[in-house]
Amino acid sequence: LPGGGGPGTGGGGTGGGGGTTAEQDFSAAVTSFDNGQYQTAISQFSAYIDTYPNETNTAGAQIYLGRSHFELDNYTSALAEFAQFITLYPNATDLLDDHSYWSGRAYMADGQYTQAISSYQNLIANYPSSEIADDGQYYLGYTYQEQGQLAQARTEYNAVLSNYPGSGLADDAQFQIGMTYYDTDQFATARVEFQKVVDNYPTKSAADDAQYYLGRTYHQEDNYPQSRVEYQRVIDNYPNSSLADDASFRIGRTYYSEDNFNQAISVLQHTLDTYPTTNWFSVCHYYIGRSHQRQGNYATARNSYNVVLTVPTSNFLDDANFRIAETYRSEQDFANELIYLQTLVDNYPDSRYFDSAQTRINEIINGSP
Repeated sequence: LPGGGGPGTGGGGTGGGGGTTAEQDFSAAVTSFDNGQYQTAISQFSAYIDTYPNETNTAGAQIYLGRSHFELDNYTSALAEFAQFITLYPNATDLLDDHSYWSGRAYMADGQYTQAISSYQNLIANYPSSEIADDGQYYLGYTYQEQGQLAQARTEYNAVLSNYPGSGLADDAQFQIGMTYYDTDQFATARVEFQKVVDNYPTKSAADDAQYYLGRTYHQEDNYPQSRVEYQRVIDNYPNSSLADDASFRIGRTYYSEDNFNQAISVLQHTLDTYPTTNWFSVCHYYIGRSHQRQGNYATARNSYNVVLTVPTSNFLDDANFRIAETYRSEQDFANELIYLQTLVDNYPDSRYFDSAQTRINEIINGSP
């Protein structure tokens, strides 16, 4: 989720600390779960339930069984196991809050939003003192947000802040309030909410996300100088942020938008040098190429575009082919222009450049380049 990861809440307890076989088997299954070995955990919890149907931890094993399927994205199976819990263990009242919460998570992940909302509301209404009630409140807001019901989402997120001020998800709730405004282009209001995250939760996981989106709000308004100020704060104040490379790229992109091509090249190259594994690798090279092309440095531009073409997963492959063709056209090298235009037409039929490329191919073939 934006603004930091989800809650690491419990479910089913941790088992006894004694040395009986049942306790040892349950503890071994929990260890597998905690280590992310979910398929192994499924086998172990299933065996535990079959072997020890009347043990204290059996109901908890059923919750863990559903959670293991949830972690493997097997939401139908997870929901079936949570339903089985209600059928087999109606007296395990100490786990009903976990059941409501994790059922809600599985319903939400499966796109069954009405059922998810009902599960979260049940948790909040009936188990208000549960240690995961705030988590349910947060995900209630997120469920509404996923459906585009942003005003209701804000109401639920604000309930996290007012009813559970010490929640580990308070920063995420504040951040998501900002996102509900950002996603509807209400950038000034979004800034107010993002700034609250930065000011009130400076050491929390959502702070760097909020700082980044402060930059994005100004960027969306074409206020490039102020966006650079905010992006630079991500880099300076949160150097280990997963968004530091994004911020660096965006700074370079603002210079490109201002036609300050030398500065754009410098910043984009710095991004590549500083963050060699960045997801913006091919995009940086593309805009370095565009900057050189806009300056008339066609051979140098092609060098950058050709780097883009070495990244098979890049979303800029058609763009790079088209721009290389443009550089050759600018040099009146129509033979090479034709090669790259034909590559685009042959390989990227859905490209936004397809019609232009086909028209240009016809012009060259017909001898009127």
